Amino acid sequence: FSMGFLVGKVLGMHHSASLFLGGMLSISSTSIIIKAFDDLGLKNRKFTQSVFGVLVVEDVVAVLMLVLLPAIAVGKNFDGGELLSKILWLSFFLLFWFTVGIFFIPTMFRKLKRFLTDETLIIVSLGLCLMMVAITLKAGISEALGAFVMGSILSGTVQSEKIIKLTRPIKDFFGAIFFVSVGMLVDPHVAVDYWPLILLITITVLLAKPLSATIGFLFG
Repeated sequence: FSMGFLVGKVLGMHHSASLFLGGMLSISSTSIIIKAFDDLGLKNRKFTQSVFGVLVVEDVVAVLMLVLLPAIAVGKNFDGGELLSKILWLSFFLLFWFTVGIFFIPTMFRKLKRFLTDETLIIVSLGLCLMMVAITLKAGISEALGAFVMGSILSGTVQSEKIIKLTRPIKDFFGAIFFVSVGMLVDPHVAVDYWPLILLITITVLLAKPLSATIGFLFG
């Protein structure tokens, strides 16, 4: 965040724009990183669990920044109560759903195991994930965090390996749609006109992100 803010000031950006640049550079794309690990065959390596943990924390921080940064950008007096309310709601949400996930959902899958055909298992698994996404969106929380929470819960069930196998084609299909839709948002003219700025920001990400993450892990 600090490196992004400093780069913004060096480029002559306004104070609020520099804050947003710092916020953007401090958050990683969970979908892209998981896809990259999957393609490289690294998803089951031990260190990837630490990376996924960092991504979850980043999603939580992103929610808090969405509350904080707009207020700073427009020069409002920031209401600390709003931020505290958001933190308490996030804590309650994670505690409640992980409690439900640990005690209720695995038990439900275990008791209904003989009734869950392949088709039913796909519908139930996707339904639970989409339900969690809908709940997080309604609560103003990152949908990626909601999907991750439900995915973590389902991974602790007796049907986890079967769920992964059955839903892989669906994941690949929507993954292709995601990357194509993101690519369509890129304007080639912008990349050509602002290539020096894009190059500087790219170098900042490539240098600052691994450095800050490494320092964080060493202190942790």
